[in-house]
Amino acid sequence: MIEKVELPLHDAAKREQQENDKSWLQHRYRDEKSLITYTAPDDLGWRYVRITPYDLITSDIRSMRTHTVLFCVGLLIAGLLLSYLVSRKLYHPIDKVLVRLRVMEAERRGSLHLLRQDFLRGALQGRETVTGGMLEERMRFYGSSIDVQRASRLVLLRIDHFTEFNETYRDETQLVKYAMMNICTETADLHYNAEAVDMGGDLITLIFNEKEELPELGQPAPNRIEELLRMMQAAVMTHLKCSISCTIGTEEDSLEDSIASYTRSAEASLHRLFMGPGCLIYTADIMAYHTKEYAFPAGKERQLVDYLMTGKTREAKQVYADIVGETAAYPFTVFQLALSHLTMTLNHVRNTLKKNNQLTLDSVSDGLMLPVKDAEDISEVHEHFYRMFDELGSKVEEKRTLKHEELIRKINGIIERDYADPNLCLTSIADELGMSPIYVSRLYKQLTLKGLTDVINETRIAKAQHLLVETENSVADIAERTGFTNSSYFYRMFKKFNGVTPNDYRRKEFHSENF
Repeated sequence: MIEKVELPLHDAAKREQQENDKSWLQHRYRDEKSLITYTAPDDLGWRYVRITPYDLITSDIRSMRTHTVLFCVGLLIAGLLLSYLVSRKLYHPIDKVLVRLRVMEAERRGSLHLLRQDFLRGALQGRETVTGGMLEERMRFYGSSIDVQRASRLVLLRIDHFTEFNETYRDETQLVKYAMMNICTETADLHYNAEAVDMGGDLITLIFNEKEELPELGQPAPNRIEELLRMMQAAVMTHLKCSISCTIGTEEDSLEDSIASYTRSAEASLHRLFMGPGCLIYTADIMAYHTKEYAFPAGKERQLVDYLMTGKTREAKQVYADIVGETAAYPFTVFQLALSHLTMTLNHVRNTLKKNNQLTLDSVSDGLMLPVKDAEDISEVHEHFYRMFDELGSKVEEKRTLKHEELIRKINGIIERDYADPNLCLTSIADELGMSPIYVSRLYKQLTLKGLTDVINETRIAKAQHLLVETENSVADIAERTGFTNSSYFYRMFKKFNGVTPNDYRRKEFHSENF
């Protein structure tokens, strides 16, 4: 823009100096900072002046500055991105190595746990031979917190109602057992270093190893461990909805001694059958049963057979329950042997009834032997036998006649009345009944599985047993009072039925009463 303006020159000298020195100046024109350029006067004395706003002059510079800054920022970002990609590329192999190391460490910890479980399981079951030094070395290698030299104790856990437990959790059974083991070891951690070992099936073994410093609880160790196990049972029931029974082993001086005591605790744990689910069993109490001698009650067995043969199911159940109940105060093998004996007796009764009375027996003829190891409560065992008793009773009831029942009752009454009479015999009984001795003998044997002479002798021996215990009469006098004509025959028959002589029987019963 060119126009005529008056220059702000104050005097001629100043104007002349400006003309000589420069041809521009800065000035605010119309309130805008501007660059004013002008020419020297022409022939007519005119000057040409150009007014250029500063914004117009500096726009290119600002644009260049903006582009420069953006370029630098872009270059910086590109550099950072390139650095990131390059470093990532370079770090990737290192990262793979670190990940692999972490995986290997996790696998090592997992494998050590499995190896420790397998080693301890083998040691407890007797598959691994352990000595103090080797045991300490292996436990240290497997990373166990157990101190093999400190006092240790085994606690065996049995999962109650294990069949239902398997049906509930199915494929997750092992996972739930692992959770149960964690619950128990964490509960015990306050007072003990603990290891849990899955023994398979319904059995878990806990190894308790007392810590070096225990808080003062003001209660003896047995009470403390009992309280701890009750807490475990409550925690398992709360979180996993299942019950466990605990067998408390004796405290041993070292882990090696505790491992050696596993068999005793495993045997003691079987007494859950008598004590029921959720019980606490002390191994020391059960081991005390080994000092007692057991004699199978042959007399009660004969009563049981009589009741079954005559269809007296209620009485048979009572006698059976007495026989089995007595075994609870003996080692578990006594219970197993008694049950086997009763099973064979019932099998004999069944076969005799089938043969003599042409009975058709269904369930009794199949699977007569109960798998005791699968039973968790004595009621399950009773239910099995009671079912057989009921079936036998119902079948006998179908075939039995009132006439036969009355005849047997009369014969037994005569024997009970006249057992002390030396002349009591098959012939005398048949004469009193007005029947043939052969018929009486055959019918009695058919209905009771016993010979009449044997029953007479059994009755006399039973009376003699009572007199030996309750009186101080001589053996010869007792033999005479029970219908035996001479003492030698009495001795022979008594030993046949009881396995001992009359004198030995008296001493044994006297000793038992005092004990």
